Amino acid sequence: MFPAKKIQLPFLFLLSFIIWTFYFWGFLSNKLGLVLDARPYYEHFKFFIDSISRGIYPFWDPSRQTGVPVEFFLRRIGSFNPFYFLISLLTKLGIRFLFSYMIFLGFYYLLGMMGFYCLAKKFFNNTFVAFTAYLLLTFSSMGTLLFKSFLILEFTPMVWFFYFLFSFTQKPQRYALLGMTFTLMIIATTYVPFYFITIFMVFLIFFFGIYHRAIPNIFRSYSQFFKSHKIVSCICFTAFLLSFIPPILFFQEAARGDLVMPARHKEVNSTNVLEVSKQTYMDGGIMVTTMPGEMLFDLRQFRLGQFYVPFFVFIILLLGIVVPLNKRLALLWLWGLFMLFLGLYQATPLYGFLYEHIFFLKYMRNFQFFLWLILLPVGILIAAEHLRLFLSMDFRGFKTKYIPFILIIIIHISGGLFLFLNHGTLISSWILLGLSFIFLNVITRKKKIDSFFYLFFVLLIVAIQPLEVYHYLGKNAEKSPGDYRYSDPYLGFHIQRTEIKKIQLEEGRPRKEGKIWYGVKDFHNLLKTYDQDYLNNYIGRKLVVYDQVPKNFWDKGLDFFSEDEIQLIAFDVNDLKLKVNFPTKKFLVYQDSFYPGWKAFIDGERIEVHKANRAFKGVWIPSGKHMLHFHYGPWWRYILNYILIFFVFPGVLIYMLWMIVAASLCVCPKNDNMSAGPLAAGTPTKFIPTAIIFYLILCITAGVIINVDRIKAGLNIRELNQITPSSFSYLFELEKDSSKADPKKIKPFAYFFAKVDTYLPERADAKGMIAFCYYYLGKHGKAIAVYNKAAEENPEVFWFHYNAGLIYYQHKQYDQAKEKFQKALNTNPQNTLEFITNSKNLYALILSKSPQYSRIPSQTLQSAIQHAQKILQNKSVRKGSICLF
Repeated sequence: MFPAKKIQLPFLFLLSFIIWTFYFWGFLSNKLGLVLDARPYYEHFKFFIDSISRGIYPFWDPSRQTGVPVEFFLRRIGSFNPFYFLISLLTKLGIRFLFSYMIFLGFYYLLGMMGFYCLAKKFFNNTFVAFTAYLLLTFSSMGTLLFKSFLILEFTPMVWFFYFLFSFTQKPQRYALLGMTFTLMIIATTYVPFYFITIFMVFLIFFFGIYHRAIPNIFRSYSQFFKSHKIVSCICFTAFLLSFIPPILFFQEAARGDLVMPARHKEVNSTNVLEVSKQTYMDGGIMVTTMPGEMLFDLRQFRLGQFYVPFFVFIILLLGIVVPLNKRLALLWLWGLFMLFLGLYQATPLYGFLYEHIFFLKYMRNFQFFLWLILLPVGILIAAEHLRLFLSMDFRGFKTKYIPFILIIIIHISGGLFLFLNHGTLISSWILLGLSFIFLNVITRKKKIDSFFYLFFVLLIVAIQPLEVYHYLGKNAEKSPGDYRYSDPYLGFHIQRTEIKKIQLEEGRPRKEGKIWYGVKDFHNLLKTYDQDYLNNYIGRKLVVYDQVPKNFWDKGLDFFSEDEIQLIAFDVNDLKLKVNFPTKKFLVYQDSFYPGWKAFIDGERIEVHKANRAFKGVWIPSGKHMLHFHYGPWWRYILNYILIFFVFPGVLIYMLWMIVAASLCVCPKNDNMSAGPLAAGTPTKFIPTAIIFYLILCITAGVIINVDRIKAGLNIRELNQITPSSFSYLFELEKDSSKADPKKIKPFAYFFAKVDTYLPERADAKGMIAFCYYYLGKHGKAIAVYNKAAEENPEVFWFHYNAGLIYYQHKQYDQAKEKFQKALNTNPQNTLEFITNSKNLYALILSKSPQYSRIPSQTLQSAIQHAQKILQNKSVRKGSICLF
């Protein structure tokens, strides 16, 4: 017997999520590893939950570099989200933190998918269509982002916000207002809220334009509700304002200029570390040219974050050929296309215009996130609306009764032909195609299709292909490293009492420069100035006590201090307490980053914190016994954050749930004003295929707006970034000693330079590098030919003539050699130097990846000029070596 009718749908939701869990069990059980952004986000969660579980709200992390403020990390995860207490609860029950975190990710994903179902149910007022949309999104590659990205932290509150917004618009009630408030509070305190703001603003623009006649009635109902529910309105407004305080404070902190993010904040004339330069397609645009291949071809190579939706979505999308156009479809299409055009960066004029006129776009990058946050769910809603309209259409006329059957046959024959021509087709795709053909022919003849049987059948159709796709994902994914950062104890404070000894480095060894992704500016400058090994020798000691030392602290070892002089009393992420007892006045340096907000106290009395050794905290300690206390952050920030995390956010959530339960509300009520009208679900619609005209207009518009050449250029640069060698040192070694020439080592460089020449043919620098590789591969004739071609394109570059002349000279072809040397000497050296300086895509790249071979181009050029002059003067000189530049 099937479950009672009231629990059939919950049973199917549970079954679908059990299937999803089975597909991703390799990741959830930590057999397969987290990659890219998913790793640091796990680290942020671990650090935050560890601290908050001990009753400490962390503002500082002493374990990263030499200490960094962590508000940036906490804003990334949205530290006030009360659902995060689930992780803490599971760890308290004895479950390992990593598995507790995976359970939370699965729960939060399910919560987001349920929100999408409720939104679709609200949108369509049709259980079958809403359940189909839920399945398509659940089994899409949205789930893979849990283990590669952080977008579920933004998607889940965003989708629930739209559900509560539609609920409140249709019938203003307290639970809906509380739901909107709670989700907005989560969004506002989770980095970056500007994605949501952009999506919501675009939605409002098109909604107001399409449903403009309904706007007065909507605002009138809003006003009546606020007047009659003043207390709950004031509570929501106050909670919303309180939630904005942490992000505003963080934005102000980021604008002070004390933090650095070198990889993100580059080529930007602003002190705000969050601001980014105008982005290009290669920086993270939506990959429209590669998506079809990812979705449809050779899914055996499927990897985390690759775009994928079950093949069934394309079948029901094609049903839209014969459906009528309505306002809902127009709204979804225009909303989605606008976000698509924005996500293409410079491939359309939209991004550049908005970047100059909308301030918060200067703090956003990776517009590919719009693909997951809006384009994927909106695309599924469009497909679901096609299905709903198709099922609601009246095909009973003599001329139209065979249209559904004929259309379904055409779609599935076309799908079968596509699968047949695609040699990498999965077996499950054929099974899905067959089940889909049977299913659609059956449901078009049924009036009631929301029974358990039909819902279960559509679950089977949607889930069958992902079973095989995610099997290959498991085979292609990285194996788990076992543990991640913070898995081992990281908050201990050990006082080293031995002396710091001077270290000796290999003579002539180039300086090793440390690099950071995020940190304090003073420490970043220290890394750029001093050798990394010297610094590691010094900063490994958390405390250093000075009487008097030379300015260059590694010229001399530093004396140790005894246990009686310094004792550790207490230590946590925000505080350090020491008991000190020195016979004379001393200067103590705490090897933790100097940063505004740190305070020091001796016996409860505040003292000045000095910047010591360019990047650390130092204080003067008087003689005798004293209690020294370092503390970070003002007291009111602690009170504010404790109130927010333990009272305001949980309070609004509990109040919302109470309102739902107390009023015996159904989360997805049947009343649906958005679905009212001639095209409402269940209302037969005549066969009027107006949508196809609308789609043709959209395609033509997209073809005019989108600059495909710019997209291809961006893809080319991205491919070059993927195949760029990690170092070019070997090429510099070849210059000095041609006997080291090894074809196996040279060919990867030749391949890279050939790709550069293909993708960036307007510059001749790549041709010069190809010729260089040909020479050391022993292909001297090809080397001369390529040098000559490069010289034709850029005759003012000295090196193209000179290197070709050297090859001729080595082969005793003296007339040709002298001709080349003469052309080289006729060039203006300044033009050659400018050519090298402007070659940011190649010459600058080569030098940046081989800093130990840094050279002054003018000096190298002068030496080559003198060498060419001596040859022309028939002086006895060495043959010379082919130079890079």
